[in-house]
Amino acid sequence: MIKLINLTIFRDMLVSKKNLLVILFFCFLGLGSIFTSTFTDPSFSFPENTEVRQSLYANLTGSNKEARSTLPEWTVIEASGVKVNFFTEIVNNEDGSSIYFCFSHGTDLDFSKGTIGSYIIKRSLDEHDDINYGITQIKIFYKNNDNSFIRLLPSVNKPESVMEIQLYGRTTQKNIKVPLSLAELSRRSFSEMASLTSNYVDWSFYITDYKKLYGDDVRLLSEAIDPLLFFLREEEDGAINREGNFVYIDSLELQKDKGGLNCSGFAKWVVDGIYKPIVGENIDIAYLKEKHYELRGNRWSEKLEDEKDPYFGLDWTRNLAFEIMKLKEPESILSSVDVKNLRYHEYKENIGFPIEDIKTVLYELAVKYPYNFYLGSLNNKSNTPPYLRQHTHVVVLFPYIDQKGNFQALVYSLNEKISLEYLKSNWKDNYIHLVQIEASTRFEPSGINFNPVIRR
Repeated sequence: MIKLINLTIFRDMLVSKKNLLVILFFCFLGLGSIFTSTFTDPSFSFPENTEVRQSLYANLTGSNKEARSTLPEWTVIEASGVKVNFFTEIVNNEDGSSIYFCFSHGTDLDFSKGTIGSYIIKRSLDEHDDINYGITQIKIFYKNNDNSFIRLLPSVNKPESVMEIQLYGRTTQKNIKVPLSLAELSRRSFSEMASLTSNYVDWSFYITDYKKLYGDDVRLLSEAIDPLLFFLREEEDGAINREGNFVYIDSLELQKDKGGLNCSGFAKWVVDGIYKPIVGENIDIAYLKEKHYELRGNRWSEKLEDEKDPYFGLDWTRNLAFEIMKLKEPESILSSVDVKNLRYHEYKENIGFPIEDIKTVLYELAVKYPYNFYLGSLNNKSNTPPYLRQHTHVVVLFPYIDQKGNFQALVYSLNEKISLEYLKSNWKDNYIHLVQIEASTRFEPSGINFNPVIRR
């Protein structure tokens, strides 16, 4: 067994001094920024390319000949010190011909690549009006992600535009009116547009400031767990009891051999690691198995509680999170551990959120609650009557904003680290119910044997 009181100390044990110096060097290097300050919020930052767009405004809004004759200047440095790769691309299809004016902060010339601050302005080569001068769309990437962008479209016969916002491929807001035409927006700074829409868009949500949101406790806890996965074995119905022994959850009998964990047992192992340093022992399994009929279930599920235990994952994760919550808030109620009131996602009672939305759900949580991690209970309806919804698998999720302002999400499932993409594809059409737990810098894992083991 290992006692681990401080995650930073543990990290130092795993990394040599030489490697640690290299890591620290790059961490400090990453703190530099080419971002320029912008509108009303002093924490808001965004790499502007306004000067380059203004210098090409005549070509962008001029005749088709002028638009076609625009010569790319592959690398342009603005007075603000921001590097911009400018290039054009003509596309001909059934809908007509268009030229794309691309102002990229990336390193390649693929105009579909998402790099924060990059603009793509689409200009028709078939039509030319007196408001937008043929500009049909402006696309602005606000993250280093291909599927996180702002799309600006023209408003019919009006010198204004309509905005929609995509976050990791999901539309979070749409039909936002901007009181400027596309042509005018093509030469205005991003900060001006953000200021005009700040009553409708919380830009600090989309463009995150790591100085405010850096989830250091969440990151450190997840990094401490990762190297310990090698020492954990998998065992059906396995968990560690209050005294630190490997047992079977159903019977509470001691396991033979070296002992192992199932997905529920692994979630308990993680939570015990922050519970034990405070209380002096692990959480009692008997308590975690308690069923909460007052919160979930129906007349159909009552008949199958003993045979199928359809809500096991839901009860188990709620009970784990509640044990941690009670340490600081002894008067709290069980349902207060549920993740419910999100701004951009709809919660279904005892079901949670569609698994296809998990990335944006975790992003919203990382921004709103930067010091929490989560237990997830995956659930879906059975294929046979009475088509009962069952909670069949438990995962542990660590979302946070890193030092560069980028969103990270680590997922642990059945003693293994998996990606969000794998989670979404492997549990397609499922829902995931989430409970929240405050991360801790104190972690004391149970059941670790540092002798070499072979994973089954």
